[in-house]
Amino acid sequence: MRKLLTLPLFALWINISYAQTYLTTRGDNNAGASIEYRLFNDGDTDMEGSPYINKEWLPGKIITSTGLEISVDQLNYHIARQILTFKENGKELTPQPTLIVHQFTLGLKKFEKIIYNNKKEAFQVLVESESGIDLLKGFNISIQPGKASNGIIQATPDKYVQKESYFYRNSENSSLIEFKPSKKETLSLFGNKSSQMKNFISANKLNTRKEEDLIQIFNHYNTL
Repeated sequence: MRKLLTLPLFALWINISYAQTYLTTRGDNNAGASIEYRLFNDGDTDMEGSPYINKEWLPGKIITSTGLEISVDQLNYHIARQILTFKENGKELTPQPTLIVHQFTLGLKKFEKIIYNNKKEAFQVLVESESGIDLLKGFNISIQPGKASNGIIQATPDKYVQKESYFYRNSENSSLIEFKPSKKETLSLFGNKSSQMKNFISANKLNTRKEEDLIQIFNHYNTL
């Protein structure tokens, strides 16, 4: 059985050759807003899989801690490095570390940068409620080691393996709490409304381990 290794810091490297300014390509609340960026070079091009949240670079928006909004045509998020990257004129770039990212979007998906286990990570917001329970998804990258050739079987490269986890937070406690989306553990989140939610899940034949069903379950709970 192959073992999954936690991605070491030196597995990837960034080549910083210059800093420039990127101007937003769309009009928004901060017309003419800009960010400084640097060249990003991922050294592990021979590995299988991807260290990015999305398979493709999508139109998105970066929202900083000061409320600055920057629209970008091709945006993505590097899970292993926990940084945003974007493409411009055929080059992959990343904002300077001085830019404090609060939220960002990739297409229709919304993400928040949240401190968890003493690290600031990106979490996808699946369900959001002012007075109920939020549902979020976290991302982790491991490396599955490849195998050397034995002269008969061809060598296989190392491979990125992406793992997703689910978290919740409520209006009383803003801290993220991880949970396994089993039916029993999911129902335990709903307190004195767990019986109502159990009936709802059964009546609608929902599976808590399916993300689209889990979203429907949390959305319904937030209406009670």
